[in-house]
Amino acid sequence: MTLLDRLGGRQAIMQGVEETFRLLSRHPHPSHGEELTCRDYAAFLREKLGAEPVEDSVHNLMCTLPASSGREGRPTLILQGHMDMVCACAGGFRPESDAVNIVTKDGFLRSDGRSSLGADNGLGNAAVLWLLSTGQMAHGPLTLLFTTAEEVGLAGAMEVDPAWLSGSDYLLNTDGFHLSRAIVGSAGGRRETWSRPLEMEGAPALPAWRITLPGGLG
Repeated sequence: MTLLDRLGGRQAIMQGVEETFRLLSRHPHPSHGEELTCRDYAAFLREKLGAEPVEDSVHNLMCTLPASSGREGRPTLILQGHMDMVCACAGGFRPESDAVNIVTKDGFLRSDGRSSLGADNGLGNAAVLWLLSTGQMAHGPLTLLFTTAEEVGLAGAMEVDPAWLSGSDYLLNTDGFHLSRAIVGSAGGRRETWSRPLEMEGAPALPAWRITLPGGLG
């Protein structure tokens, strides 16, 4: 029997990951506003994986999972993703207080159009958590690490206790964009604010134009 068979087939996999993604998306989770979502992650880890997660002062979340039987000597792997989302908003959507309304249209998960979906990085996290919750994934020692405020310069990752990473051999980040590829690299963030005095002067009497570019795929 293949792993696909043990997981119940493609439809069961898609349904399981989608249901987990919806669960993890039920509360607002903008950068620096992930507290309630962090609780949802922690509850899933306790109830579905029997884990004891640790939360820090900025709501980063970490837990360890023992290796599957026979794989105790394998390298220790960290699976890491972030809990916040890109907050593109329209139609009065308030990311600090409004949860994303997820709909299915033409075979795809989408928002209702008032906000971005938050699949970055929620879908990667949902896939990891659901797959592990099935009990069908044989693995070595694991550390699960979910960080906050990634979209505003990796702010949560910068606060991670180094002890959480100690003793691990590899880290696999699930915030990727290439199907069936693992990318070897590193990530960093830096934000700077520049300002200068505003100088005003009268505008010439010329016609004004408003230009709109609708229908983009972004």
